[in-house]
Amino acid sequence: MYAALAASLDERFHEGALLRTLGATRQQLRAAHLAEFALIGVLAGPARRHRHELIAYLLYSHAFDLAYRFKWPVWIVTPLAGGVLIGMADISVHGRVVQRSPLAVLRNCNAHRWRLIDLVAGS
Repeated sequence: MYAALAASLDERFHEGALLRTLGATRQQLRAAHLAEFALIGVLAGPARRHRHELIAYLLYSHAFDLAYRFKWPVWIVTPLAGGVLIGMADISVHGRVVQRSPLAVLRNCNAHRWRLIDLVAGS
């Protein structure tokens, strides 16, 4: 998950620069990023837990002939922990997005785009 956050950093820089150019404050960007990634963490928790419970059930009941007991507290803790951990990862990775100047980000993005066009055109 952390690698996916880091991979989208360039896109986040560009998006943040555009939003700040259109009037968004640093606090608004920070809150939007935190809410987005906390929601990703909260939704990813039950998806992971569902697979783990299914595998545990199959192992208990079919491989070891044991009685399986559903662990409902884990279903509460996992989404909360996922939201907190992914939210913290967002703060560490994307904290730099709101610190950079929108003008510098957009100029850098434009320069990369022109270099890519030159490469494709064969110049």
